[in-house]
Amino acid sequence: MAEYRFETLHRVLYDLMEEKQFSIRRLSRESGVDHATISKILNGKRRANIHHLQKLSKGLGTDVLPLMQAAGYIEETGEGEPNELQSVFEKMHHVLAVMDEHERKFTEKELQQEIIIYEEHSLTEEGKQTILDNFQAKLAKIDGRGPYIKQLQSMFSRFINRKGSVKELGLMGAALLYFVVTKDLLPDFLFPVGFMDDAIVVQVVMKQLEK
Repeated sequence: MAEYRFETLHRVLYDLMEEKQFSIRRLSRESGVDHATISKILNGKRRANIHHLQKLSKGLGTDVLPLMQAAGYIEETGEGEPNELQSVFEKMHHVLAVMDEHERKFTEKELQQEIIIYEEHSLTEEGKQTILDNFQAKLAKIDGRGPYIKQLQSMFSRFINRKGSVKELGLMGAALLYFVVTKDLLPDFLFPVGFMDDAIVVQVVMKQLEK
């Protein structure tokens, strides 16, 4: 792991707070992190751990990975990386190693196989009904926060209104099914990375939709 980078994290957090027009006390209310702790983190008097960053990212409505990069928990991907998606997997493995809670490797091939299965199932009546019955409940469970929630909400709207080709609807349905079902490649209880594989699925689907 790289050296802890207080100044970089300070700058990123302040930029996000300014964008949201958040004071330290407002961020404390939204994130659940004590305002004195936030103040110490911003002033370099306390090291922000992964749990702090996860809570702060939720409070700010942003992805936790940029905060982890800023703090030095994971390295930023350099230019010229041959596989942008693989770099995300490497970052995730690094975070899991830091937390020392999960030894099983999560591979891109395994993810692609899962997406194909979910894509096919989402176009069945059973798959469609699963999405309709469970999407809003899953959003409520995580308080509507997390990486790529807006994209998932947009996919849900398009999916239920059948706006797209069969292939597009299948891809969106795959992401939605993966989000709502309980069988994830990474269990949701692995705080703070429980929804990281959900986010990666959304990234993969969005890239395929762009093509």
